[in-house]
Amino acid sequence: MLAHLEDIESYIQERPDSALAVLDSIDRTRLSGRKEKALFSLLNTMALDKNYIDPKEDSLIEPAVKYYSKHGDSDTRLKAFFYKGRISLYNRHYDEAILSYMEGYRYIDKCKDYKYCGFLCEDISRCFLNTYNQDEALRYINIAQDFFTRCKNETSLNVLSACLVTIYMNKKEWAKADSVFRAVEGKNLPLYIRQNINELRAVYYTYIPDRDYALANKFFSESISLGAKLQFNSLCSYAYSLNVTGRREDADHIMDSISTIIDDKAKECRFYSVESKIEEKRGRYKEALSSYRHCLDCQEEEIEKQQQASALKAQREFFSAERALKEKEAAKLRYYMAAILLGFVIVLIAGVFIYRRMKARVEADQNRYA
Repeated sequence: MLAHLEDIESYIQERPDSALAVLDSIDRTRLSGRKEKALFSLLNTMALDKNYIDPKEDSLIEPAVKYYSKHGDSDTRLKAFFYKGRISLYNRHYDEAILSYMEGYRYIDKCKDYKYCGFLCEDISRCFLNTYNQDEALRYINIAQDFFTRCKNETSLNVLSACLVTIYMNKKEWAKADSVFRAVEGKNLPLYIRQNINELRAVYYTYIPDRDYALANKFFSESISLGAKLQFNSLCSYAYSLNVTGRREDADHIMDSISTIIDDKAKECRFYSVESKIEEKRGRYKEALSSYRHCLDCQEEEIEKQQQASALKAQREFFSAERALKEKEAAKLRYYMAAILLGFVIVLIAGVFIYRRMKARVEADQNRYA
């Protein structure tokens, strides 16, 4: 079975769909030994991810993480922690993801697979981006660029352009963001990258100080014509941009459509914020105020939820630290008691030895004078 898994590993990068089909056909009860189970765990998680099936269960990768944390070469170890981090990333557990990625990062200097080194750094950057740490996000994007350049992975370098633009826009470094757009302009990019770049460029024109809503509409339209499914925040920006340029019916159509896909408080807050601005532009101040109040209510609920989550996390960390401290104290007590017992045994043995020698000497003296 191990040889079969190693054969799958040889073509999983080029033919992930075939690899997944073969992995699905394997009877998992036939896997024997930790090495086989670890390799299957890693390949299965990898195949799911490469077939755009987001793996979200930690149990998928745990056998690989447990085994490769102590065995295997640096490249395999990095991949195990990379996919553990990616599962956390897909679940939006960014703090947990960064911890896993950093475990993998420890092996990066000894790795030969520069592509996966780049993937790891790219994902670390995404985690920092989602937790509003733009400087660290930029740092790891630059490291990822270096790895992708070393392995001449042009596609991944173009993907990083979108991340780089997002960071620059968040930092309000508009000229740098524009320079990235110009650097990829005219390139023969894969379709999904062109979709993303056009969407980001549209958003860019709605945020720069000299806003150009006509250009924003142009790039939003181009992205959609390429088959892109715009992100929720982009749809909100598109609706507002259409309204500003006088296309009210189109704006209302988008707002109606996105109102049906609100599935969390952050989106609900964003929706009412944009609705409030649209109503204000139309001079309907009563409706604008109502939407703004809804937005504030959503913000308060989201903040309260985050505070509760932080409190629960802090509580878990406290109990975990307390348990670790108690275990450490118990271990110290066990060592102390063992040392006392050992000392007592040594003294007892020494006492018995001395007693026997003294007894033998007395008996020898008695025999000599008898």
